[in-house]
Amino acid sequence: MHNDLFTLVKEARNFLAYHHRLGITSYPAGDALLAFLRPTARPERPAAAPPGPPLGPARQTTPAAPLVPVPSTESALPAGYLTTVRAGLGGCTRCHLHEKRQNLVFGEGNPHPLLMVIGDWPGSEDARTGRPFQGQDGEMLTKMFKAIDLQREEVYVTTLVKCQPPAGRPPTRDEIAACLPFLLQQIVALAPRVICAMGSLATQTLLVTDQPLTRLRGGFHDCHGVALMPTFHPRFLHEHPEMKKATWQDLLMIRKKLVP
Repeated sequence: MHNDLFTLVKEARNFLAYHHRLGITSYPAGDALLAFLRPTARPERPAAAPPGPPLGPARQTTPAAPLVPVPSTESALPAGYLTTVRAGLGGCTRCHLHEKRQNLVFGEGNPHPLLMVIGDWPGSEDARTGRPFQGQDGEMLTKMFKAIDLQREEVYVTTLVKCQPPAGRPPTRDEIAACLPFLLQQIVALAPRVICAMGSLATQTLLVTDQPLTRLRGGFHDCHGVALMPTFHPRFLHEHPEMKKATWQDLLMIRKKLVP
C-alpha cells in the first residue's frame, strides 16, 4: 500500500511538471468545468454482444490509408468539397450495417473548424436523428466544450463509422474499412487545427496502432499532419465518471493548442 501511494504521488508530480513545461500553470474551476465533472446518472448497459474482430496484430500488416495532405488554405480545395464527400458516400451499402440502418450519420458543425471531434460509432439517438453525439453523450460533449470555452456550433463532430452497429456491439474491421476513406476525406475538407479522437477505435484506427487509449491519451500525436489528441468517449465517461478528471487534462491541452 505504501509503495502504491508513493508511485501515485510520483506520477502526479511528473504529470504536473509536464503541464508546467506546456505552459499550463493553473486549473480554473469555473461553472462549466464543475458541470462537466459533476457525477451523472449512469445509463443502463445494453445487453452483452459478441465483440467484432479485434483490431489486433492483423492491422499491423495493413498500411495506413492514404490521405491527401491537409491544405494550408481554404482555396486549396474547391468550394463545397465537404458536400462532395457527402454526395460520394450517398446511401452507402458498402457493408452490412446498411441493412438495419435507421439513418446514416455523416457529421455536422462548423465547415471551417479549429477543432474536429471524431467518436467511435453512432449511438441509438444518433441513428434515430441522423446526427452525431445526441442524447446523454451529446449533453456531456456540450459540457466538455463549454469547459474549454467552446460552443458546439464552433466545432465539427462526426464518427469513425457512419452507421450504428446492431445490439450495441463495436464495428468490425471490415465495417471500419468501408467508412474510413470518407472520414479521411472529411479531415481533408475541414482542415482542422486539432482533432480530438474520442474512444479507442477512433484513436487506434487514425493512428494505426494497437496501443491502448490509456497509454495514448495525455499528449498530441501526428495524424497526417494534424495534431490529434486521444481521449475518452462520453459513453465511457458515463460508466466511468472517475476518468473525467483525466479527460479534463486532455481538454486543457486542446485548449492550449487552439489558443496559444
